[in-house]
Amino acid sequence: MITDIPVFRGEAKVRDVRGVIFEHVNEYDSVNYIYIVNEDWVLSGVASIKELLKAKPGRTMASVMTKDIITANPMDSVPHVASLALQHNLKMIPIVDAKMRLVGAFSSNELLEILNREFSDDLLRLSGVSVPRKHYHFKSLQIVWSRLPWMLLGMGGGLLTGSIIGAFSSAIERVVLLAVFIPVIMSTGATSANQSAMIFIRNLLHADIKNRRQYVLNEIKVSLLLALTVSGILFAVLWVALQQAVLPAAVSASLFLTVIAGACIGVITPMALYRFKFDPAIGAGPFLTIVKDLIAMLIYFSVATTLLRYWS
Repeated sequence: MITDIPVFRGEAKVRDVRGVIFEHVNEYDSVNYIYIVNEDWVLSGVASIKELLKAKPGRTMASVMTKDIITANPMDSVPHVASLALQHNLKMIPIVDAKMRLVGAFSSNELLEILNREFSDDLLRLSGVSVPRKHYHFKSLQIVWSRLPWMLLGMGGGLLTGSIIGAFSSAIERVVLLAVFIPVIMSTGATSANQSAMIFIRNLLHADIKNRRQYVLNEIKVSLLLALTVSGILFAVLWVALQQAVLPAAVSASLFLTVIAGACIGVITPMALYRFKFDPAIGAGPFLTIVKDLIAMLIYFSVATTLLRYWS
């Protein structure tokens, strides 16, 4: 937040404001907007530098200013303030306290720089990486240690997933086509889980989640519609290709359940982390990958082996 910004009273004349700004232009952090306050520093309006230059010199700032002001609170999150700046195409967002008194302003350029930095950090945390930005200042062993735990966890999850597939090897030997659809089930389940997780984390950052129970119910409704759509399309494609219904039914039913399970995992995992005071972004990617893979394979082979008894 910057505090060296042009601030004037409403009765100030345009000519006087121009003179002050031109005389002290190098002392301001920004002159994009002129802020109008009353005697208690309550923000009354704002005028752009363009409006100031176009106005007649004899007019008062109160007659030039815009009263419909977009403001932010000092406690608002950076993503929220950046969102305001982008939505309303503003170069600056005034920061006011609970009594609407002006305390400073935030530049949209600064906001975008902070957002870019935070977004980069979030991407690293989602991948289970916590390496400082100045990567080259740290020893290789420090970098290895920051990545190794989640990589080992991913390897362990892969071994568990492999053991599930191995446990159903007899079913795969009986119907080799079951193995062909493993990537379909796993990748679609991963997409469902990751989408739900990313949307939840974004809404959490923007403080858009008022009722978590309602949020989960809405996410389940959405996942049901998505699951019904993708599984229906898959069933139709496989039924046409294979000219029989048992295997298409097994694969599409597994996909239906996997999409719903993935969405639930994608919401519940970061929600639980947040509930217990952990950053929901840390390691969410690797953890979700492991859990959704295990559940996807359990669902797939459980459904498939149940329906295979009707295979002819």
